[in-house]
Amino acid sequence: MVLSNTAQDESVTLNKNEEFPLLELNGDWSMDFKSNRGAPASVASTELESFTEYSGDGIRYFSGVATYRRQFELEVLPKSDRVVLDLGKVADIAEVLINGEPVGIVWKAPCELGVGAYLRQGAN
Repeated sequence: MVLSNTAQDESVTLNKNEEFPLLELNGDWSMDFKSNRGAPASVASTELESFTEYSGDGIRYFSGVATYRRQFELEVLPKSDRVVLDLGKVADIAEVLINGEPVGIVWKAPCELGVGAYLRQGAN
């Protein structure tokens, strides 16, 4: 770095990286539960919520690992590699895979992971 005192402006304003939602993953989720724990093998849901909010006892009192799945389409890949998946609130721990590749694990706020390198045009 070279510094000189020939600058004409006292300050410089840098453009802030703008963030905007690329896609909201609402609806059409499937949840798979470990067998022999009282929950159904699989459930379709349009809204993700705490197990304690479900009406059936098998899910409401479920303890163990559940797998959430959601397919989505990207017509065009983002130009930036800086694409973040915001999981919102995670009650315990979440491991994220995209297109079969492990992305990362989150257990505390903010529950966000960089996913740009894992996305592909079309079905994900």
